Amino acid sequence: MRNLRHLVGALLLALAACAGPSGPLFPEVAGTVPPAPADRSRIYFYRDYEPYESLALTDVFLNGATAGVSMPGAVFYRDVAPGTYEVSVYSVGSFPNAAKSVSLKAGDTVYAKVESLHAWFGGGGGGEGGG
Repeated sequence: MRNLRHLVGALLLALAACAGPSGPLFPEVAGTVPPAPADRSRIYFYRDYEPYESLALTDVFLNGATAGVSMPGAVFYRDVAPGTYEVSVYSVGSFPNAAKSVSLKAGDTVYAKVESLHAWFGGGGGGEGGG
């Protein structure tokens, strides 16, 4: 009976994971997002919902300061002053091209996609010597 409870619990967790992200999809709310102020730049951060990759939340950084938290299937934005920004995310391991630099002028809009790999959680990059 105890094993049956564990099996049912595992099945419920698996079904919950298949449900996908909660909340509205970006196309459904895109029209309600106010335009960026004329003297600012906008950076959208987004992450595809990939249930077979890592579903872990991760911090997103602009020039080393936390800009928000990336969640599978979610999108958020930040309005920033024009300038040069390094966009990065928290990761257990070191990965090539993990940070990107972008130079923005007033009125610019850029999109930063957060990639997710299950190997990131364990620190393996999948390359030489990676897992």
